[in-house]
Amino acid sequence: MKCKKIILKQMYNGFPKKSDFEIVDEDVAEDLQNGEFLYESLAISVDPYIRAYAGAAYKPGDTVIGTALVRVTKSKNEQFQKGKLLVLHCGWRNGGKAKESDVLFVRDDMPASVPESAGLGLYGIAGLTAWVGWILVCKIKEGETIFISGAAGAVGNVAAQIGKIKGCTVVGSCGTDEKVKFCKNIGYDAVFNYKKESESLDAAIKRVAPKGIDCYFDNVGGSFSSTILRHMNAGGRVGVCGSISAYNETTPVLAPIVQFPIVTSELMLKGFLLRSYVSNYKEAYEDLKKWTIEGKMKCHEKVTKGFENVPDAFIDMLRGGNVGKAVVRL
Repeated sequence: MKCKKIILKQMYNGFPKKSDFEIVDEDVAEDLQNGEFLYESLAISVDPYIRAYAGAAYKPGDTVIGTALVRVTKSKNEQFQKGKLLVLHCGWRNGGKAKESDVLFVRDDMPASVPESAGLGLYGIAGLTAWVGWILVCKIKEGETIFISGAAGAVGNVAAQIGKIKGCTVVGSCGTDEKVKFCKNIGYDAVFNYKKESESLDAAIKRVAPKGIDCYFDNVGGSFSSTILRHMNAGGRVGVCGSISAYNETTPVLAPIVQFPIVTSELMLKGFLLRSYVSNYKEAYEDLKKWTIEGKMKCHEKVTKGFENVPDAFIDMLRGGNVGKAVVRL
């Protein structure tokens, strides 16, 4: 079977470039051992963590890591028969051979109102991360003010919708006026363009959260997040999901000292990885699906088409070009 994959041609030097990637052909033997199956990729996810793990999870010459929504085309696995819809840890491939340990989620029963690619966003890593961050890490409560950085992104848009469902005042920040408009349309109570508030970030935070912030979903890190901590209420909780502001830097990023507000406001900061909550995947998915069916939750995507455009979509996502989850449909 002839397939294609995208490899890292050379290590990133700061921000990724299209020349860092190469599409290569791959011959996949169609004979299967027990437990194996062949698949075709329907959509590929591009995510910030792919940049963060460069050099550790993959290096030049390796297939770029990531997840894909796939359909099984041939199988010697009783659990994953032909036609099964799966989310795989398979990297940037348009098809290939896999086994059970490569399967992240089974997504045969998504609501008809969402596209299949929702298995990579709303019902994938992004959506489940938003659920874990609010429900299990920060344990948001009705009536609280919650702040989301990266407000319009893959995780941020789902986190906002969960916050509204749970009866919170939802505020946040993003990087363009277009994203501000999007955020207001999906239910944010207040949001600002941080690129226009560089000289008065404290004032902007006070404007959107005059009573202070009870919970913070941190997607960006850096000096921005250090500033947020000064506006947290006593006993506030912070779920640290990522630090996209630093992923493309070639030298360490310095941020203000944060210990003083952490101590004086007795804040709880917890970093978390989705894979530590495998036992909660089913509960998270069922909640997200139920809210979708009830009309409380919607799928938002930035769609790029064509396997050859995966690197472009990845670069665009890192530059903040996506509103909602960035996916590439094949």
